[in-house]
Parts: sequence; structure tokens; C-alpha cells
Amino acid sequence: MDFGRAPIDGMDGPTDRSSMRALTGPVLAVQGKKGTDVDLAKAVKRYVAKNYSESEAAACEEDLQAVQRLRESVVRGKEGNEKARKELEKYHRILKVMETRFPFSDDEEQISTVFFVWKDAFKTKDKTALRNIKAEQAAVLFNLGATISQQAIETDRDSEMGIKLAAKYFQEAAGVFAMVRQTGVAKIPASGKDLSNESSNMLENLMLAQAQECFFVKATVDGKSPGICARLAKQAELFYREAWNNTKQPLLKDRIDAEWLNHVRTKEAMMLAWCLYFLSVSHRAEDDIGKEIARLQAASSALKSARRDAGKKLQASLESALKSLEGTIDRALQIAMKENSMIYLVRVPDPASLDQAQGAPMVKSIQPEELSLPIDFFSGFVPDHCAKSLSIYTDMVDRTIRELTNQVQETSDQVRLKLREFELPELLFSLESAPKGGYTPIPEPLALELDEVGNFGGARGLQKMYAEQKEYRASAMSALSAAESALDKEVEEDNRIRQQYDQHCMFPASNLVDHPLRERISQFKKSLEVALDSDRGIESRLSKNDDMLRSLGAREAASRMPRISTPMVCMEEGDVAKGLQKALVELETLAGERDGLEVKLRELKQKDNLLPKLMSYSGSTDNLFDQEIKKYDPLKEEIRNNAARSKSALDDLVEIFTKFYRIYDISQWKVDCEKAAADMRRDVEYFRELKASLEEGTNFYTSLCKASTALRHQCGEFALSRQLQRDEMVNEIRRRQAQEDANWHGGVEQGWQGRAGAGVPGSGANMLDTQFQGMHVGQVSNPLGSAPQQQMGAPPHRQSPGYAVGSGPNQPQPSAGYAYPAIPPTDFPQESAGYDGGICRNY
Repeated sequence: MDFGRAPIDGMDGPTDRSSMRALTGPVLAVQGKKGTDVDLAKAVKRYVAKNYSESEAAACEEDLQAVQRLRESVVRGKEGNEKARKELEKYHRILKVMETRFPFSDDEEQISTVFFVWKDAFKTKDKTALRNIKAEQAAVLFNLGATISQQAIETDRDSEMGIKLAAKYFQEAAGVFAMVRQTGVAKIPASGKDLSNESSNMLENLMLAQAQECFFVKATVDGKSPGICARLAKQAELFYREAWNNTKQPLLKDRIDAEWLNHVRTKEAMMLAWCLYFLSVSHRAEDDIGKEIARLQAASSALKSARRDAGKKLQASLESALKSLEGTIDRALQIAMKENSMIYLVRVPDPASLDQAQGAPMVKSIQPEELSLPIDFFSGFVPDHCAKSLSIYTDMVDRTIRELTNQVQETSDQVRLKLREFELPELLFSLESAPKGGYTPIPEPLALELDEVGNFGGARGLQKMYAEQKEYRASAMSALSAAESALDKEVEEDNRIRQQYDQHCMFPASNLVDHPLRERISQFKKSLEVALDSDRGIESRLSKNDDMLRSLGAREAASRMPRISTPMVCMEEGDVAKGLQKALVELETLAGERDGLEVKLRELKQKDNLLPKLMSYSGSTDNLFDQEIKKYDPLKEEIRNNAARSKSALDDLVEIFTKFYRIYDISQWKVDCEKAAADMRRDVEYFRELKASLEEGTNFYTSLCKASTALRHQCGEFALSRQLQRDEMVNEIRRRQAQEDANWHGGVEQGWQGRAGAGVPGSGANMLDTQFQGMHVGQVSNPLGSAPQQQMGAPPHRQSPGYAVGSGPNQPQPSAGYAYPAIPPTDFPQESAGYDGGICRNY
């Protein structure tokens, strides 16, 4: 019989982009910050006139007025998204130019009267007022990212070009929010929580998640393979999860709208469910129904958890998408479970034991190209020679930073390679004298094999599998006993009826026609006996090797690895081990110092703003550069000192390790470790052999259960068919018995009436003699036809009919005899390698 599994309707996912868009639900756009006007042009002009000249201030007048108008338009924010984006990009480029020319700060000698006031995007009641141009840059970037996200949701995502454009916009929005973080505005006190690193990370991940979702939609509509769709959905789920984790940061707590939180949480669960759904499609194509059900169960559980978290606070379109996805997964799950319960009878694995899908990132944060374009503002305010000189100094700084960074990395690499060569600090963990929690690491390939054993459940998993096998065996034996009992009861009932109606039973006895079924039962019992011998062998192996199998657990396996023992007689072992630990601590301290030096280098470079000095400096730029570059000398000295100390500590480590290796006989310990690992590998192989035998046994018993159940049904149908046949025979006999009784009583009554009507005493006897002389009942039209001869005057005598049913005189003949119909064919699937007219077990 062909049990091939057809694909479930709709299980390959939606085929048009509009339906898919409905199933994935809506996407989010960010709302921008609201700002207030400030007279930027007046304050800057006053500063230029005071610190440079009136002519310089006049030369900047046109550009300053243009900047003032542009800022007022940006703050109003009443333009369409396309124009608003262009204005924000232009204004940000101007701010970058102004940062290099005009100092905005609290210092009264600089531009201190300009306060950049912006409201918080998440809590509009909160606002910030800072005299730092970086705060203005960050606010403009935030609004630019918000505007680009609004462009994304306005695209026609039902078209191929529209969904590509939406993905591009979301990636650009992510890149802009990343730039907010890169401005360093979060380090400015009272800069606003919506400009914090936590907020920027959350918005960047959210935009990337929605961009990845666009790729997932397109791949599904384009008919990509389920594996590709699953990986794309998994990556979208990872982005959504990261965004969700960002929202739980203390700085953002109680600031994000509940509808947003529910949206992100629900989208995370939906993309995970889509991933699991497409994995189940792959399993279905491979006829792996156990994994298919496990994936669908995990998807259903994820959606239920998300719905429980969200409550009733989902927007209508997202609620509709969630319901639609729940229906798709529940329908597929019901079909798969029904197929498994009726046909396959496969054990459903734990979803956590299955391989996890790997994400396939198709998106990244992209900075809009327009932000890096040059702009012709205040170009006359900075002389060309200043710009060229600044470029020369910047090259000097970059070269210095690069050289120092290379020195730090070279020292770190030397230490790391030497520690790897000596297998430190792992060797110290293997000491018997190590603090509680010490252990000997298990080799990586063996550790993976032990993880496989642990994921299956180890010895408990084998015992559980064997217990399930025994249940299958008991079920099969019960079915065979029920089948045999049905046949025995049928033979008993058949014999009883035959004793009562022996001469009327023209069809064969039950014990003559049920032998094909009994032979099949006998074959199954013999197969069970053979299988039981195998089961006893497996049970014996499980029992005898229980301790060994349990030793393959994580803790037990670690305890089997030998520890480095302390020498019995040695006066310097304690000093050697402690000296080795001290050397490692010293190297770790120096590594931490190097990390700190790299941070100091980056911070010093960020603060190194030479332009204000360069613009006001009248001497030789070479002298200025030599003077300024000296600020890096202290760091140079610290890096050289760290490298020297690291080399000395590393030399000490080599010397101490040589003694440690000899005193503690590390070479022999490694031999012992390899032997212990080899023993565990053999044990793992033995575990796999037992597991394979149990799997084969389980497959045998599930096949036998299915076949035994079918045989039990056939025996029941056989008994029912025989019972109906006998009931029909008995009813026919009783009907004819009643008809014969009625005919017999009618003939007797007519004879007595004739004698009473003669009227002449004595003449009646003569007439009777004349009429009935020599006549027998058999000569009368007697429907029985075979009754014994007797005189008419004899007492009435009833007897059972002595003919075969349907053969009496003047009786209608039945259309067919009572012969037992042919036994229904026992068509069993050959599900075992040893099948030969029945089910047998071969393992």
C-alpha cells in the first residue's frame, strides 16, 4: 500500500506578495524629535566679529542666514518626507563644517549663548537644552533616521521594486541611528535618553529586523527553498530579539510605548514561527514526520507565548496577521499529528534536541551617501593652507596611532601564542590541588560526541526507549490474544449451533475455515518469540553496562578524565605550581593594561582638535605639529614599558613551566588523558550500537502493532460474518417450522369435521375406513415430506424438519447457499527486512 505523504495545501507558504505581506503584519516607523527655534546666525556672527574681524563676519553673513533658514525649516518639519530628508542631510553636513570652525560650549570666550533645545522623542514632556553642537548633530541624525523609516513604510511593498526600496530605506535608517551612537553624544550629561546608546542600538536593530523581513517576504514569494526561507526568517527573529532586549535596558524602561513593545515582541515570535514552519516543510519533504511535528509544536508554543505577553494590546493589522499565522501552523500540525497517529506511529522528538536554524543576514547598516558629500559652506572662513596643514597633522597622528596599536597587538599575540602552546591556564584546572570546580577538559571532538549522548538523554534515554518498546510489544501481544480469543469464541458458538441444528448446517465448520487467520497469528507469535530473545539480550546489556552508560553524562565524563596528581616526594612542587599561577596572573594584568592603553589612544585622538589653534597660529606649522604630537609621548612610553614587562613575565613563565612539566610528569598525564578519551570513545560507540538496536526494535514493534491490530480486526470481522450467517439459518428454520405447524393443524381439523357431518350412527366409521384406509400421513400433502408414517387418528406429533434448508417440497429456493464467504485478504505492509508471509524481527 502506498503511504506517500502529499504536501499540505498552503504548506509552501503564500504565493503572492500581498497575501504574504498580510501574514507578516505591519512595520514600524519612528517619530522625529520636536525642536525650538534659536538665533544661530546672530550668535555665530558676533563670535566671528569678536575673535577675527568684522570683515570675516560679513563674509559669513550669507551662509549664516542660509543655515538659519534651513534650521527653521528642519525644526518645523512640515515638509514631505522626501524634501525633509534632503534638508536634514544638508543641515547635518553644514553642522559638520561648523564644528571645525565655530566652538559651541559653556565657555564665555566661545559661542555660549546658543542653546539647542529638543524634546524627547519617546517622552515629549522631557526636553534638553545644550550648548554643544554634537547634541544638535545627534538630534538631526535622529530625525533623519525617523524620516527615512517613514519613507520605508510609504513604499508599495506589494511590488517587487517597492519591497526592495523598503529594504534599502530600512538599512539606511539603521545606518543613521548607528551614526547617532558614533557622535558620542551619550557621554554628554543631560543629552536625552532617546539619544543614548541603548536607544540607538534598539532603533538600529529594529530597522535591520524590518529590512531582513522584506528579504524574507521576497524570497518566499519568489519560491525559494524552505531552507533559505527558514534562515532568512531566523535572522529577522534574531534582529527583533536584539531590539526587544534593548527595550528592557534600565535607561529605556517605561519610556517605550506599550504598543511598540508588543509589536516587537510579537514580531520576534512570528518570525521564529515562520522559521520553524519552513523547517517543518523541509522535514515533510524528507518524510521525517517526527521532526515536522516537533517544529510545528515549537512554532505554536512561540506564538502562544507571544500572545500571552501581548494580551489585548495589539493593533488590528498585527492581530490579524498573528491569527492567520496561528491558523496556518495549527492546520499543518493537526494534519501531521493525524497522519502520525494513523500511519507512522513515530516518536516525536523534543524540539530542543533538534538542530537550530542558522540565520542568514542579508542586511547591514548603511550610511546614506549624501551625508559624506562635501558642501560649500563657510569655505572662505578657513584658509586653504589651514585645511592642508590640518590634513598633514592628521596623517601624522594616524601614523603614530597605527604604530602604537601594532606594538600593543604584537605583544598580545606573543603572549597568546605561548599560552596556547603550553595549554595554559587549562593545565592548572586539571591539578588535583585545584580549587573546587577544577576539571580536566575533554577533547573537542569527544566533547561533541558526549553532547550528542546528553541531548538524547544518556542511559535514561535508552531505558525510556526500551520501556516504550516493551509497551509496543505488550500492545502487539494483546492484539494477538484478542484475535485468537475471537476465533476461539467463534468456534465454540459454531459447535453449539451445530449440535442443535446438525442436519441443517450445510456450510463448513469454523475450525475448518479459520486456519489462515490462526496461521497468521502463529507466525506473529513466533516473530514475537524471536524478538523477545533479542529484547532479553538488549535488556541484559543495558543492565550490565548501566554504570558505564551513566558515566557518559557531562559531569561523570569530566570525572573520568585523569587529574594531574601531586608528586609523592618533591620539595618544590608547591612553589612551582604557585609560581606558574602567579606568572599567569601577571600576564593577565598586563593584558588588561594594554586594553586600557588602546582605549586611551582612541580617546586622545578624538579630543585632538587642532583646527582652532591652526586657524589662529601665525608661526611655523612644523613647530606646532611637533609640539602637538608630543601629547602622545606618555602613551608611547607606557606601551614600551608594558611590552618590556610582558616579555620578562613571559620568560619567567617559560622557565617555571619547564619545571612544572617535568615535576608533574605532564607527558604521562597526557598519555593517560588520551587513554581515558579512547575508553570514552569506545563507550560512546557502544551507546550508539545499543541506540541503533533499540531504534530497530522500536521500528519492528510499531510495524507489528499495526499488523496485529489489522489482524485482530479481520478476526473480529470473520466472527461477525459467521454469526450473521448462523442467525440467518436459525431464523429460516424457525420460520418454516411455524409454517409446517400451521399446515398440520389445518389438516387435522378438516378430518374431524368430516366425521361429525355423516349424520348416521355407525356409517361414519365405514366412511372413515373407506376414505383413509391404507393412507399415511406421508401421502397427504405434508410440507415436511420426510416425517415418519403414522395413522391419521394418532395424536399429533411435532418434529424438527429433517431436510437441508431450502430443499423441502413446495418451498422457495434461496438465491445462494450458506457456504462461508472467502476470507478477506490479509494485506500487510512489508515493513521489516525479514518479512516472509508475516511480520518477523531481524536485529
